[in-house]
Formats: sequence, C-alpha cells, structure tokens
Amino acid sequence: MRRGVGPGRTRDEHLDLAGQLLSLLSQARDARELAELLGDSALSPTERDYLRYAELFYTEFVDQGGHEALSLDQTLARAWHVASLLPRRELTMVAPRYLEEYYEDRGQVTERSQS
Repeated sequence: MRRGVGPGRTRDEHLDLAGQLLSLLSQARDARELAELLGDSALSPTERDYLRYAELFYTEFVDQGGHEALSLDQTLARAWHVASLLPRRELTMVAPRYLEEYYEDRGQVTERSQS
C-alpha cells in the first residue's frame, strides 16, 4: 500500500489515516476484551466510543455494498466520518492540519451524549 498512496496518487493524509484506523481498531479490541471480562458498565465513556467506532468501522466503512462505486474522496470521507466518532485527542497518528481539515467535530458519541 505504501507505494500506491501519497502525493500525486492519493490524498496526502491517506497513509496516516489508514494507520490510524487500524490503531483505533486495536484499541477497540482492548475495550471489547475489557467489557467481556468486567462488563460494559466497567467501561469509560471513551472505551464505549471505541466499541461504537469498531461497529461503525465494519458497517459503514468496510461493508460497502456491491452496488456502491465510491471514489477515493468518498471512501476517505467515510473513513474520517467513522474516525470522528472518537474524541479528537484519540487520533494521534494524523497530522493536526488534517484533523483541522477533515475531523468532524460533533462531540463524543457516548451514552452521556445520546441521552
């Protein structure tokens, strides 16, 4: 993938965003394991956000329908949409200039903000 991304081929943030998404999935797995051991009530709001991130990563990003033919920009927009479910402070692998441009500042998605 490294040879096929970057300036002149894809958007500049593509590789960093891809790495960030995978790192976030790892954190989500950790949160899932904690929930399985201690129960969902033991999770912090941010850990709950990670679980929601993982769910939406698969349903809104990975599981694109066979009838969809998304452009690279549309695919990256979906990636940013899903990554933006987490607080900005959790996105540590993406340059601040890309966070400023693409992060959807809609607040944390937690039980607190849903009620």
